[in-house]
Amino acid sequence: MKLLVVDCGNTRIKWKLLQGALPAWEGTVLTAASHHLSLKWEKIPSPDLIIISNVAGPIVADELTRASEALWGVAPRFVKAVSEEGGVSNGYARPETMGVDRWAALVGARAMNSGPLCVVDCGTAITIDALDAEGTHLGGMIIPGLELMAEALLKGTQGVRTERRGVVSGWWGNETQTAVEFGTTRAAASLISAATMTLTLNSGAEGTCILTGGNASDLNELITVKTIEAPSLVLQGLALIAAARGWTG
Repeated sequence: MKLLVVDCGNTRIKWKLLQGALPAWEGTVLTAASHHLSLKWEKIPSPDLIIISNVAGPIVADELTRASEALWGVAPRFVKAVSEEGGVSNGYARPETMGVDRWAALVGARAMNSGPLCVVDCGTAITIDALDAEGTHLGGMIIPGLELMAEALLKGTQGVRTERRGVVSGWWGNETQTAVEFGTTRAAASLISAATMTLTLNSGAEGTCILTGGNASDLNELITVKTIEAPSLVLQGLALIAAARGWTG
């Protein structure tokens, strides 16, 4: 069974072909360039099954479907969140309305660690979801990602003009650019740390923060609780979901 798992986010599309013990084919492309997927995928061995998490909308979904069918004659399956799966119970009253990337990340994180978890995706938006030790989703938070925070300053002020450079060491910025960098990054890191500490306090057991997404490494330098970086967390969760639903045979 060759399984292609695809994580289509607002900024990037990531994929990995899982084929037993053989090395995985993996890669990434900007979501805005989804029409170039056929060029990126043409050397990938034909998958038996394609599982997709897509939060980028129907136009991108159509691009993914066209590329899959044109190259391999395989129609992809687009995952949605459900009420219970992979040891995780969804905390949403309407489970299908949870972002599928968050759901896949929760399933992937539960397979990694059985204790209380804060599962954090540090992407275009930063999502923070809490799981107790029994796998019950307690709820979550969503805030702008680091780039969106900086963009809000650009739109709302006249004096702040800066671009994110990935600078996180230090505390006080001695120029506008580093001041914005330190402020946005530390604001996000402080919230993530506080959320995990609150989970620990309420659970009576140490909570672990599972980090994924493009800005995970930058934030991890400043987070003050136990962390694990899992760059392919959504893809791992998709593979587990495919197995749980019996799609992999």
